[in-house]
Amino acid sequence: MTNTRVFDSNKLSTNIDTAIRLGGHNIASLPPNFPMKIAKDIVKKYNINNNWYDFSCGWGVRLICAMSLGVNYYGTDPNYLLTERLEQLSNDYKDNIGLSTIIDIRTQGSECFIPEWENKMGLAFSSPPYFDLEDYVIGKQSYNKNTSYEAWKANYLKPTLNNIYKYLINDGILAFNIKNGKTYKLADDTKELADECGFQLVNIELLTNNQRITSSGLINNAENIFIFKKKESNINISVPTIETQPVACDPIEDDTEEQSVKTNNDSIEVAVADVLDIYLIGVKSKK
Repeated sequence: MTNTRVFDSNKLSTNIDTAIRLGGHNIASLPPNFPMKIAKDIVKKYNINNNWYDFSCGWGVRLICAMSLGVNYYGTDPNYLLTERLEQLSNDYKDNIGLSTIIDIRTQGSECFIPEWENKMGLAFSSPPYFDLEDYVIGKQSYNKNTSYEAWKANYLKPTLNNIYKYLINDGILAFNIKNGKTYKLADDTKELADECGFQLVNIELLTNNQRITSSGLINNAENIFIFKKKESNINISVPTIETQPVACDPIEDDTEEQSVKTNNDSIEVAVADVLDIYLIGVKSKK
């Protein structure tokens, strides 16, 4: 209470009012919701086909953003009490203001695949759980007290990114609000996994949260929103016409770098991943 930036009045009654307003525990304000202006700016800038997937619905700011902009909103969240309220919110908006866009919210985690959303979304944009920063408790959440960080990445983060890749149309955009913590490098690990899943980092937007004041001073809450683009899967390689049937590809060890493809006239050295993409059309392959 000696922080004059928080308690700047000589009147005890005013300072008591400030303490109550900010919250008694550690004299800190509550965590802010996702800023509406930032959400609108992201959607306006990266909306491609008017279909937006919010893979962690949160407290409804992004839903309101979608409705106010006339964008179709597809969301997932395991908190069944929350999704019930979000449905009520969208119905109230429709009844009182009018709404012609699609609102499709599923009570489930983003790690669970929804087949009918494949190749449908132009934009996937959300602020997902920060591992163990908060335990949301209600519903089948990605984290509980027995979940290790490695298990969380393997069972939640990577499947979520894989699903988003499938949901996005070609050249679709993934906007991912995440940051590194003191213990876990969430942002770094997310970027690495996104690259493995087929995304390319193309931009970084700044999320300027409401700054929180604590007894030790002002906390800078600025975070990054990483903008990824779904990578093109076409292989730009010139291959002579093959008159004979292509040779079946045997299982390839991880440390194999190259192999030859024989034709009637030439022997062409190409990367293993290229071989798989040439002969196994439509199959996503790993090096």
